[in-house]
Amino acid sequence: MKVGTDGVLLGAWVSLDGSEEHILDVGTGSGVIALMLAQRSENSVIVGIDIDEPSVADASANFSKSPWAGRMAAFHADFRDMQKFPYELIVSNPPYFINSLKAPSARRSEARHTDTLPYASLARAAAANTSREGRLAVVLPSAEAEIFMKEARKAGFFLRRICRVRTTPAQPFKRSLMEFSKKQGELLEEQLTIQNTCDFTAEYKSLTKDFYLKF
Repeated sequence: MKVGTDGVLLGAWVSLDGSEEHILDVGTGSGVIALMLAQRSENSVIVGIDIDEPSVADASANFSKSPWAGRMAAFHADFRDMQKFPYELIVSNPPYFINSLKAPSARRSEARHTDTLPYASLARAAAANTSREGRLAVVLPSAEAEIFMKEARKAGFFLRRICRVRTTPAQPFKRSLMEFSKKQGELLEEQLTIQNTCDFTAEYKSLTKDFYLKF
């Protein structure tokens, strides 16, 4: 699977405070988000899971070649069937197409459609697999984000951070980065524009500079 902007944004944006002993990346794909979190943390043990076996093989290979191989692992697993474990942080760039035509490739469809992991199932499984103060962070298109927020609230999560993302200043916001907690509190709302007329914006460069050689 290709590395997409959504995953890079989530991996760079999600908050880390050093207390995350165990982090889970649901639908890890090639493992880019997990690798970014390993780079950003000092001691966190990071696990990536995916229902697509070739993706797990790719992630495992990428983890083993990284400087953080000793605290990373990838497994072929369905999040809904995993043995319960209290992760401090769960991240996911989940499937987001709800009612749309399937891609010709079965692997591509699984990666992009919610059939394999409906929003309600993701939220409930995350609630069951996070510690008492655990957090869940996801990235979704704006319309789907509104749906997911309702499911996350039903599962016991409170929205604590949201960043609405647009490609250029003239375009509408197309993505939402969201961070949920089991603890209720003040909501921090942010905005991010990726490009201006001739270059990437300073805010986008600042957020992702540790992960792009060109910055």
